[in-house]
Amino acid sequence: MPVAVNTAGPLHHTLVTAIAAGGGHTAAIAVPMTSVPKPPTATTGIKAAVKKRPVKITWKPVTAATSYRVRISKPGGKKSKPWKTTSTRVFKTKARKGKKYRFQVAAVGVGGRGPATTKRFKAK
Repeated sequence: MPVAVNTAGPLHHTLVTAIAAGGGHTAAIAVPMTSVPKPPTATTGIKAAVKKRPVKITWKPVTAATSYRVRISKPGGKKSKPWKTTSTRVFKTKARKGKKYRFQVAAVGVGGRGPATTKRFKAK
């Protein structure tokens, strides 16, 4: 009869590599995951070149990042859908003069998504 196994405590961060069962026994081999990847750190060095259109948004590369998740708010505070990029720059082509924008950038790696960094700018 199947029985749930509690993976908290001693089995936390373990990987089951094999399971065997017979008429009167059940066995599993679990090994510790000693190198659980962590998410990348926050993005830094974010800049927005707002003097011309399109607005150019850049940031410094993050170690362990395989891609970046970017979101730019629309005028009026409505959020746009996030998109994925492997570049460290994006362009906001339809920035309306005098409107305020907010953008977020988060590094994504094998260990998941890191914290998002938020920056605001006003289109000129």
